[in-house]
Amino acid sequence: MNAITKSDSEQARRTLTIYKMFLTNRTMTTNEVCQKMLKLFGGISKRSIQRDLKILKDEDMIELMGSGSQCSWSISRKNTF
Repeated sequence: MNAITKSDSEQARRTLTIYKMFLTNRTMTTNEVCQKMLKLFGGISKRSIQRDLKILKDEDMIELMGSGSQCSWSISRKNTF
């Protein structure tokens, strides 16, 4: 059995927080997510937030819309009611 590390639980907490943000802000850019997360968690890197967004994307919780500097994230259409 693998032990859950502090790093794992912090990432889970951040990922859940990001998903909750999408419930009220249906569409956000990576930079918008970063700004909101910095206010909540302090010294978190943009790269960590990008990894958290990828986890949510891989689980079909959010999806990337657009490309390049015009892209944004939103709740996956698979998860709308």
